[in-house]
Amino acid sequence: MNDAQVNYIVTENELFAIVFAMEKFQPYLMDTKVIVHTEHVVLKYLMRKKHCKERLIWWVLLLKEFDLEIQDRKGSENQLADHLSQLEEEGTSHDGLEINDSFPDEQLLAISMTGMPWFVDLANYLMSGIVPDEFSSNQTKKLKRDCLDYY
Repeated sequence: MNDAQVNYIVTENELFAIVFAMEKFQPYLMDTKVIVHTEHVVLKYLMRKKHCKERLIWWVLLLKEFDLEIQDRKGSENQLADHLSQLEEEGTSHDGLEINDSFPDEQLLAISMTGMPWFVDLANYLMSGIVPDEFSSNQTKKLKRDCLDYY
């Protein structure tokens, strides 16, 4: 682990271990259901959370490539794993083991937006009832007519 990885909190370390293992064994795990038993129920929540650290979002996106199921296991049922996780082997260094956070061809399907999406005015009108000032009467009628499909 590098200096930054040493400072990860327990949940991040656990997620890092899963990502590292999934990446290491990727050829064997693709198209296979993988069940991860963990005592950190928070990992299930992280897989669904939309707003968190960028590093965690990258890891979750990487894990979405797999058919992954995270099952909670109480610490009392998982004593061997607890014991093994607390052992430290003397003289071993994990400095060279860094997770590969890059996605191959990540820019391949990148979308560049020059303007606002088509639905911005529609969403703003549905939420606030305010029509943009620059709209003509015909545009206002069309906006209200389009809103009928969503409201």
